Amino acid sequence: MWGHCREWILPRAWRGIAILIIIILLFSLEAHAQRAMMAYYDSGAPQVPKYRNWSGSGWSAEGSALSVGGTIQWVVLRAAPSRNAYILGTLDRGNDVNVQTWYGSGWGTNFQVTGGAETRNRRTFDVAFENSTG
Repeated sequence: MWGHCREWILPRAWRGIAILIIIILLFSLEAHAQRAMMAYYDSGAPQVPKYRNWSGSGWSAEGSALSVGGTIQWVVLRAAPSRNAYILGTLDRGNDVNVQTWYGSGWGTNFQVTGGAETRNRRTFDVAFENSTG
């Protein structure tokens, strides 16, 4: 899975089945992957991104990334091209864009990139690792 990213934007009304849809698509698109991660948020803790790791044989228990301080509207997760690392970006209702990084065992410091994104009604940001060095 390293270096391969897929993105799905689902209507808000589909949140209850979003995880199942993502899992089905992940398996069909990345059947060869031995490890993967997915990130999402839910109404139970709307300020804290959730994640699960795929070990090659099953999904881990739900974990929590670091709180972003506002109700999340958008989540973007990207894999590093050459190592076990992920970058997670969020946009919240306060128009804040936050970024945090997973380096194999936990989330690093949450960093607010901006407190003034243009809008929260559509995803106005993206995140990525530098391609040649990761």
